[in-house]
Amino acid sequence: VEASPAECCQHAKMLEDTQFTDGYKTLGFQETIYGEFLARLWENPRLVSSCLVAGERLNQEHTQGVIHTVFTSLYGNCIMQEDESYLLQVLRYLIEFELKESDNPRRLLRRGTCAFSILFKLFSEGLYSAKLFLTATLHEPIMQLLVEDEDHLETDPAKVTERLTPAQQERFGEKGSEDYKQRVQAAVEINEAKLVALVNKFIGYLKQNTYCFPHSLRWIVSQMYKTLSCVERLEVGEVRTMCTDLLLTCFICPAIVNPEQYGIISDAPINEVARFNLMQVGQLLQQLAMADGDSDPRRKSSLSKFDKSCVAAFLDVVIGGQAVETPPMSSMNLLEGLSRTAVYITHSQLLALVGFV
Repeated sequence: VEASPAECCQHAKMLEDTQFTDGYKTLGFQETIYGEFLARLWENPRLVSSCLVAGERLNQEHTQGVIHTVFTSLYGNCIMQEDESYLLQVLRYLIEFELKESDNPRRLLRRGTCAFSILFKLFSEGLYSAKLFLTATLHEPIMQLLVEDEDHLETDPAKVTERLTPAQQERFGEKGSEDYKQRVQAAVEINEAKLVALVNKFIGYLKQNTYCFPHSLRWIVSQMYKTLSCVERLEVGEVRTMCTDLLLTCFICPAIVNPEQYGIISDAPINEVARFNLMQVGQLLQQLAMADGDSDPRRKSSLSKFDKSCVAAFLDVVIGGQAVETPPMSSMNLLEGLSRTAVYITHSQLLALVGFV
C-alpha cells in the first residue's frame, strides 16, 4: 500500500528480468545430492515442522528466512495440489508441536511471528479460493462504505473533535461546557448508529458467503480446534477465541483494512477517512467475536446493538463437521496430472536451508 508507482514498476521489472539457471551450473556434481535432500524434506512434513519449531526455540538467526523458503521454494507457493497437501500437514504438525506446547498459545498466535502464523498468512494470501471468498464477501460492503461516508466514524468521546477544523470545532461550543458534552455525545451516537448499520452489513455478507469458505482453511481451523480442545489447561471458550483470532485477525480483517492489496477493489481510491472507518469496522468485528468472554459492561452495551450470533454462527460452520485426518484437495484443480520436478530457490536460500536443517 505504501509503495509508490515507481517502486511498483521497479519491482515488476526486477521480477521480469529474473533469469533462472540450472542447478548444476552452480552446484556442479553435487546437484543430485541437493535434489535428493530437498525431495526427502518435501515429503516429510513432520520433519519440516519439527525443524522449524526447534529453530525457533534455539533462536536460530535464519529461522524467519527459512520459514519463507519452505513456503516459496520447498512447497512452490502451493500452486500444485501435492504441495498444498504437504503444507497443510506442516501446519497441522505446527499446531501440535508449537501451539499445543506453548504456555500461552493465544499470545503466540496474536504476535504473528511464530512459524504457524507466518505459514498460515502466506498460505491464505496466495490461495485462489480464499481470494474468491474475500472478494465475494467484502467487495459490496467496502464499496458502500467508500461511497457513503465522508466523516471519521469516531466513537471515543475524547477523540470526536480531534480531527475537525477550528471552524467545525466551534459548532460544539466551549470545550468542557455542558453544551459541549451533550453535542459530543450526540455526535458519538450518530457515528455509533452508522457503524452498527455498516458492521451488520459486513456480517450479513459473511453469513451469505459462508458456503464458499475455502475447504483447506476450514480444515486447518477445525484441526486447531480439535487439537487444542484436548489440552487440559485450555478452556473450550479460549480455544474458540483462538480459532476466531485466526479467522478474523489473520485472514478477514487485514483484507477489510487493506482491500486494494487483496484485489478486492481495484479502481476506487481509499482516502484517510475511509481507511480509518475500515479499521473501525475491523476492530468491531474482532470485539464482537470476543464478546462472550468480555466482562466490560460499557463495551457489552455498545456491542449489544450488533447481530452477535452471526459471528459465532460463522465460526460454528467453519469448525463444525468431522475433523478428518487427511487434508482436503482444492476443488478447482486445473493442473491435474502435472507434477513438479524442480525447485526454484536462490543459492543463498539453499545453503541457509541446508545449514538450518
